[in-house]
Amino acid sequence: MLQTYKSYTRRTLAMLLAVLVAVGALFSGSFPVHAADGTISYKAGANIPYGSYFTSRMSFDGSNTAYCVEPLKKTPSSGSYSYDLLSQNSPLRKALYYLNGGYGYDKVVKDKYFSGWSDDNSYVIGHLVVAYIYAGNSADTGAFHGAPQSYIDKALEVASAIQGLPNPPEGFRAFPCRPGRCGCSAHRRMR
Repeated sequence: MLQTYKSYTRRTLAMLLAVLVAVGALFSGSFPVHAADGTISYKAGANIPYGSYFTSRMSFDGSNTAYCVEPLKKTPSSGSYSYDLLSQNSPLRKALYYLNGGYGYDKVVKDKYFSGWSDDNSYVIGHLVVAYIYAGNSADTGAFHGAPQSYIDKALEVASAIQGLPNPPEGFRAFPCRPGRCGCSAHRRMR
């Protein structure tokens, strides 16, 4: 009789635990997480000149695209850096999705806004766009430092166009990282 009672109690507790785990799993995906969730392996690549200035083609974790958002600061050294995720409604996150290296670039933006522009030039425009957005849509902060007027005009056109595009899918992860000297923004493959 005691054996039957212990068996019944174990089964009941196991079932309750399974129900609690299932309920917890249902609700765990409904809350966005914005805390630091890792590190990236950042690489500063070749310089790309534009006007009287230049940017570096940045990447992380292999071939993922990164951009400098503070053009007046020195390019950070290659290395590992921590990061925080951008919120789902961040204008910077949205720009990274649609700019050169982002998932929406080839499908939505490239042919419409960058026809006749080289890959390097479209990367430079992307750099100007994210610097402008990062500065609160202000050109007075050095976001366009050294850029020719045609690049500034294109960057403003693209920044304005991106505002009117749909938000990226929830699985698109983008983040700013501050490797010490220049902030960079990057995006990671969607899950």
